[in-house]
Amino acid sequence: TATAFVTLGPVDEFMTLRRRLSGSRELAESSTQSEDGAHGNEPDPGEDAGRLRDKNKKAQARYRAKLRNQRIITYRDHAKTSLDLDAARSENQLLTHTNDLYELVIALRQEAVGVLEALTEPSPEPAGHGIRSRRHIDSTTQLSAGQAAMLHTACSLTCRDAASEEEILAFKHVPIGNLVSAWIELRSRLADALQPAQAAAVSGAGQAANLKELHSILQAGLNFLGRLGCYRPELISVVMGEGLSPQPETNSALHWQNVLAALKLNSHQEAELRLTRDRLVEGTCKLHAKRRAILEELGHSIGVAGARSVHEACRISLEVQAGTSVLRATVEAEHRLHREVSRALLLDTLGPTQQARLLVAAHPFLPDPLMLLDVVQLHGAHPSIHPVTEMSAAA
Repeated sequence: TATAFVTLGPVDEFMTLRRRLSGSRELAESSTQSEDGAHGNEPDPGEDAGRLRDKNKKAQARYRAKLRNQRIITYRDHAKTSLDLDAARSENQLLTHTNDLYELVIALRQEAVGVLEALTEPSPEPAGHGIRSRRHIDSTTQLSAGQAAMLHTACSLTCRDAASEEEILAFKHVPIGNLVSAWIELRSRLADALQPAQAAAVSGAGQAANLKELHSILQAGLNFLGRLGCYRPELISVVMGEGLSPQPETNSALHWQNVLAALKLNSHQEAELRLTRDRLVEGTCKLHAKRRAILEELGHSIGVAGARSVHEACRISLEVQAGTSVLRATVEAEHRLHREVSRALLLDTLGPTQQARLLVAAHPFLPDPLMLLDVVQLHGAHPSIHPVTEMSAAA
């Protein structure tokens, strides 16, 4: 046992020493490798800066590319929006242009309709001296063309009377009943004054005094009608009695034949009335022909399919305005012709006694000189059958 111990002891010690040497060598090698790794493989600062610059360049390139793409998209969207906005503006301008054209066409048609309505108004328009306008008289009465001319003549005579403002204001506030009574009284006085005037004309006794009284009453009646037409035309039909315009056409013809027979015109007066009527017909035909030609031109201008531009619509508007002015001038010329004819019949052809007979015989209508001219042309100044006799026999 002792020998074995001596034998085995060195072996163990040798193995132990060997292990220690091996561990020391491995430790030395690992230490060397660690030192080499710590000093030999450490990164270079210059190499890291270059790599960092490369990274920055790539990032900047990507950022620029992204901005470029975004700018392209923005420009494309802006261009599309601009196109849409231009299209919307063009459409708005087209709608505005069309609306302007429609407004012009409507204005032209309304103006033409107004002209046509004005042409249908038969009564003349009194001019100046405070006389009521024709449109106002027509809106409150139903005057024929001859009656309106008669009323204008009475109004012109009244304006010559130069009534004071106090008298005009007092007349405007007279009650209707008082006006009716005043007209009845004037007409009765005129009818009563006719008999002695006619008798004096036959006998020659007291003719001057009777005619003077008749003329005074006649002037008072004309002044009354003139003031009524100037300042209170809406009461004409009420004051006159049953109305102004003729009733049925047959009764109208009989009525004015009766009035014409009551005037007792002589041959010279009848010839004068025929010449006056010929002048009236000739002047009226010329005015109507001129008016018809203007209306045809206006109808052609207004009746086109539609103006293609604002300038064309303005041109049409100016043409219509010019035609309208000429039409108004022809209407005024016709009214002036009616007034001249009526004035010639009442003041130049008929004497004071015949004027008084006209006012009395025309009741309950306002005298119509134009109707009398038509009756003279159709039946003459002395109808073969007196209307009063015919109506009495029929009754």
